[in-house]
Parts: sequence; C-alpha cells; structure tokens
Amino acid sequence: MKSLWLGAALALALTGLSVRAQKTTDTTQASDIKELERLETVWNEAHERGDADALNALWADDLEVAVPRMALMTKAGALSFARSGQMKFLSYKTSEIHVRVYDNAAVVSRPPPPKTHDERKRNFG
Repeated sequence: MKSLWLGAALALALTGLSVRAQKTTDTTQASDIKELERLETVWNEAHERGDADALNALWADDLEVAVPRMALMTKAGALSFARSGQMKFLSYKTSEIHVRVYDNAAVVSRPPPPKTHDERKRNFG
C-alpha cells in the first residue's frame, strides 16, 4: 500500500512539473511575441523617419531586400539607399501580423496588402 501511495505522489508531482513547464513555455512565448511586435513598431517608425542607424541595428548582416523593378540589395546597399534620402515614406505600417515561435526561432508574417489593378501595373509593369 505504501508503494501505491508513493507511486501516486510521484505521478502527481510529475504532472505538476509538466503543467509548470507548460506555463513557463507559454509565458516565455507570450513575451517573445510581445518583443517581436515591439520590434515591428521600431522597424516601421525607422522607415517613416528614414533612420538608417535604427535599421542597421535591426537588420541581420546577411539581409537581402527585394523591391519591384530594382536590383536585389544587400544590407549595405539597402542602408546606402536609406541614407540617400530616396527612400521616403509618409506612412509605413503593418497590420494583421501573425507570430509563431519555435524554440529559439520565430516567423512573423502578414497577408499582403490589397492592391488595385493600377497599383500592380505600376509596381510590376
């Protein structure tokens, strides 16, 4: 009987540890999502201000930027373009972002903004 109680106590303790670990994971994931959403705001505001130093701090060294009807840009090229003053935004906002966290990596995505036929033609020829 004593071993039955010991087994039941061990099972209960392990269940408690599992629940605690899940709560910790959920809390960590929630804080990761909040930080990524904050960084999205920093990214948007840096584009609106034309703040190349802020973009430099955000961008990975191996960043590549694809813009319609322009050559693919490296981080250095994109920063040079930002510093040139040719990159001007009246507004730079993202909406409906979806964040998925996987251990030590995350994916942030959003649906493409709706475009009219004229906008698609102007951007892509």
